[in-house]
Amino acid sequence: MTGSAGTPLLEARGITKRFGGALALDEASLSLHPGEVHALLGANGAGKSTLIKVITGIHRQDAGEILFDGAVVTNRSLRDSQRAGIATMFQQLNVVEDLSVGEYLTLGREKTRFGIYQRRRGTKAARAALEQLGIDLDMRRPAATLSVAERELVEIARAVSRDARVVIMDEPTASLGGAEVERFFRVIRTLRRRDVAVLYVSHKLEEVLAITDRATVLRDGRNAGTVETAQATQDSLLDLMVGSHERHEPVSRTVSDEVVLSLHGVSTDGGLADISLELHRGEVLGVYGLMGAGRTELLRAIYGLDRITSGTMQVAGRAVTPASASSAVRLGLGLVPEDRVREALITDLSVAGNLTLTASRKLVRRGLYSSRRERSLAREAISRIGIKVPSIAAPITALSGGNQQKVVIGRWLVSDASILLMDDPTVGVDVAAKEEIYRLIHEATQVGTSVIVSSSELPELMRLADRVAIMHDRRIVDCVDTAGGDIEELIRESIIGSTTQPQRTEIQ
Repeated sequence: MTGSAGTPLLEARGITKRFGGALALDEASLSLHPGEVHALLGANGAGKSTLIKVITGIHRQDAGEILFDGAVVTNRSLRDSQRAGIATMFQQLNVVEDLSVGEYLTLGREKTRFGIYQRRRGTKAARAALEQLGIDLDMRRPAATLSVAERELVEIARAVSRDARVVIMDEPTASLGGAEVERFFRVIRTLRRRDVAVLYVSHKLEEVLAITDRATVLRDGRNAGTVETAQATQDSLLDLMVGSHERHEPVSRTVSDEVVLSLHGVSTDGGLADISLELHRGEVLGVYGLMGAGRTELLRAIYGLDRITSGTMQVAGRAVTPASASSAVRLGLGLVPEDRVREALITDLSVAGNLTLTASRKLVRRGLYSSRRERSLAREAISRIGIKVPSIAAPITALSGGNQQKVVIGRWLVSDASILLMDDPTVGVDVAAKEEIYRLIHEATQVGTSVIVSSSELPELMRLADRVAIMHDRRIVDCVDTAGGDIEELIRESIIGSTTQPQRTEIQ
């Protein structure tokens, strides 16, 4: 193994970061050496993304220090870290699709002579970067036509062409197939031989054991340990990641035997495979899984945003195939998406307009829209839900994030949706708003509404839901009652999908 001796190339010491009253990192530390592939591990919410953003200058730490080449780095920004030789491949790749591969690789460093762009010189430099990594791509090819795997390889080549000394990869193989992963690993091995340090963030432990030299594990924002992966196993890494969790008693609720929604062997064009589940009247069904597990895709399929390619879906015992959001609404389904600003709120409308957006049948009488009825419904909802607003006519953008989320949830309570689909509904809201959202969900079930809640926080689902479905690799691998569920075992299932541990693949 290259590297854990000598002075680290990059070091984070005692990093503490708060967001409001929430402690995201608590004296977290990490060291990265030249030619080392170092894994950064942790369950959802452990602080991995926050630490990356502190290292790259997107966030400024509240305490602690970042060192590069042994010197403390100050006045940092993302651009500063890039200039220092730190390249970051975020989960959302930012390839400029209007450019060719060659143009994108040289973007910002265009070869010019006397102020005139020299396309041939730029293409030659781009091709050299790809050849160094053994990547075969047509320089003239439009970037928009690249697959996810090819985009990631182009991003690495771009980093190499800029003489990056550290490459940070955040969940780089989440959307890759087996052959693509092996091709990706060959490029990482080339980086190692060139003494480039790689920080590899992933929840796929079999890959971590196959490609990394060391692993640092975060748990609840703190260091849980750093280990040599040659001596590690999936179980030993999981023990560091999981630890012990506070157990919350689930909310007491009476759930009917009546099945209001069922999926049998459903696969979709969004990548879901052989999904089967049942939802009962008045039940809260939790859905948990790591990034890429298929949680969002499951809700999209039920709501008609992704097409069901095989299998059957029934609502209230009747076979249905929602072809659009409007058809799902007619079936009594409502969706609270993860990104409320871009996918749920109509920023040009008032609070009242957003609250009553899906309640047209209550607002139209004999073909005439009643603005008086809209105001009445909005006032009633604001009072019942506890939304803090300057007035019902105020723009929705005037509300806090928590109150905006309550408007999105309230919209479906106003329209009397019988099945509510909620995708990470408490993300980005404060503790008080979370408790209010929990209350709204519980009250909705008391009048017979059924709820599916997808969340990246398993302890939240263990408290909130009656049952939790565990997703891994876009399949449901288990479904358990929260009253008797073992939270540590469920986290393990979400990470590895089964108890079968694959053999470690040695790095060549």
